[in-house]
Amino acid sequence: VFPIIDNDKPIELIKTRLELMSAIKAAKEGDVLYVDDIDFVSSTDGLYNVYERIDISKNIKIIGKENNSIFNHGSFNLIASKAINQKIDVKFENIVFKEYEKTNTSITANEWEDEAKLQYAGFFSGNVNVTYSNCEFKGYMNEEGGVLYAKYNDYSSNPINLEKYGDQTSCKLNINLDNCLFCNNSAYHSGGAIHLDAYRKNVSLNINHSTFKNNISSVYSNYGFGGGALYAEGIEANIKNSSFINNLANHIYEGNSISQDRSKGGAIALINSAFQLNNVLIDSNRASLGGGLYLLNTTGQIRSNWNFAS
Repeated sequence: VFPIIDNDKPIELIKTRLELMSAIKAAKEGDVLYVDDIDFVSSTDGLYNVYERIDISKNIKIIGKENNSIFNHGSFNLIASKAINQKIDVKFENIVFKEYEKTNTSITANEWEDEAKLQYAGFFSGNVNVTYSNCEFKGYMNEEGGVLYAKYNDYSSNPINLEKYGDQTSCKLNINLDNCLFCNNSAYHSGGAIHLDAYRKNVSLNINHSTFKNNISSVYSNYGFGGGALYAEGIEANIKNSSFINNLANHIYEGNSISQDRSKGGAIALINSAFQLNNVLIDSNRASLGGGLYLLNTTGQIRSNWNFAS
């Protein structure tokens, strides 16, 4: 029923959200699923919650067509069971994740209420290694982290967050981005494209040959921080051969608010983290503090061909 490699037959492509859900459920460890363009909110798939993310809890690869397959409103949970110390390895390749394609310079509260449904392209929990290769992410809008989101911090003193995200302190998350584009994504608070909150460097982010362009984080009054493209706390980041262009951390005053301007890191904001930047272009990004790069209690290295134009 679902796409398999056969030297004598063409590969069948998965074409609907329900087919993809069924294929993931039926897949064996290490299987490869080949996908066509899929509209995740298509009415032809019957009645379901279109804002419910698809769960992946096994080692699989999801690969699009050679000229890329479009996932319209595509949204996934990558979840490894902590109870059995499960570790999963997931790869997405040749996929365009597409949402609203918002292109203006800020998000209003009404727009967030109307459009942002926590429909992350990737939400992570447990021991996860995920790779996005030759993928694009366009027009996602969320409260924190427009596209990719993870909370791996220590919430032992915060019962609400502990119940919401679980105890992730013993887990490890690796996110690998290779030849990817993040464009026109927005966050209502922090991390226009990516928001990662970690504990003692148990999250690593590896970016290679990728571009972050026209992403926005909008900080309202006293809530939020910034990071027009990337906001991260407590992670290890290795970024090379990549570009951050025209991203914005934007502070918006609501009503008669006299709150302090908190927009930091027009492209990147790193807190309590470690980083390496090698052959990275940061150009024409904007924030009130740290137009291109904002670092707090963070150590790192900036290596060859560093180009900081903003």
